[in-house]
Amino acid sequence: MIHGVDASELFEQAFRFSSIGIALVSIEGKFFLANSSLTKMLGYSEEELKTKSFVELTHSKDVHESKKKVEEPIQGEQNNYQMEKRYVHKDGRIIWCLLNNRSSKSPIF
Repeated sequence: MIHGVDASELFEQAFRFSSIGIALVSIEGKFFLANSSLTKMLGYSEEELKTKSFVELTHSKDVHESKKKVEEPIQGEQNNYQMEKRYVHKDGRIIWCLLNNRSSKSPIF
């Protein structure tokens, strides 16, 4: 409880109403939760994103570096990073993003 409000409810509200695109992604790279800012940015519904991996939406020139960064926490190296990368919108256009990632080996759900 934080000021009488359940912490999970605070997280839910911050996640859902953030103006920044946010997703929770499995260790295999599959989306399992995405907010409306991210769905608008990428042009996919949340249900469509759940059928995709981050690799499928990453520009081909950024896939190698993105995979490398995702592997670092699994190998016991840093568990957070920031990188500029390109995503491919559903309509095919390129979207430049500043990705901030925090990884956890512990399941959150």
